Amino acid sequence: HWLIDAGGESLGGDVGEQLLIPALERLGVTRLHTLVLTHPDPDHVLGAPAVVRTLLPREMWDNGQGAAEGAHEAYHLALEEAVRTGATVRRTPAICGQHNIGGTRVRVLHPCHDPIGYDPSLEPNDNSIALSIEWRGARVLLTGDLEREGEELLVDGGADLSATLLKLGHHGSRTSSTRALLQAVRPLVAVGSAGRW
Repeated sequence: HWLIDAGGESLGGDVGEQLLIPALERLGVTRLHTLVLTHPDPDHVLGAPAVVRTLLPREMWDNGQGAAEGAHEAYHLALEEAVRTGATVRRTPAICGQHNIGGTRVRVLHPCHDPIGYDPSLEPNDNSIALSIEWRGARVLLTGDLEREGEELLVDGGADLSATLLKLGHHGSRTSSTRALLQAVRPLVAVGSAGRW
């Protein structure tokens, strides 16, 4: 079992303890193989410390920007928990490329253009880890919070970005999902988060 990001704010408590862990346990998930933190923004990491402490992932992946440049306290607590519980912390660019896991092909596509694992000239959103996950002929492209600059780098990287389902970058905001990316992906379905109407 893998978890990509670990949620943001919940109403007055720990999103990991209150929402993520109970939801995963209802699905029968009691341990994680890998927790991927696409980037260190609070709305992606607030639940991570509780998830690491409770579901004991074998590995935690990130791009290293939060460790190098500073990030929300939850990000640092998640790293501390990972070390304490014996998880292996792996980062871009070492995780870039293809991983075959139980019949599933996971490709780390971004940020793989910079030797330190992220581009210091870019904001955290544009350094989000982008993943292509393929299983039984269906492909999902997860773009974290990539915005225009990050999407341009992803498209210019030359990888096959076609996907059945696209998780829209930056929660589906107008700063993401550029024409070039959509033409490269050609998704049948696109998913974005939305607040209450």
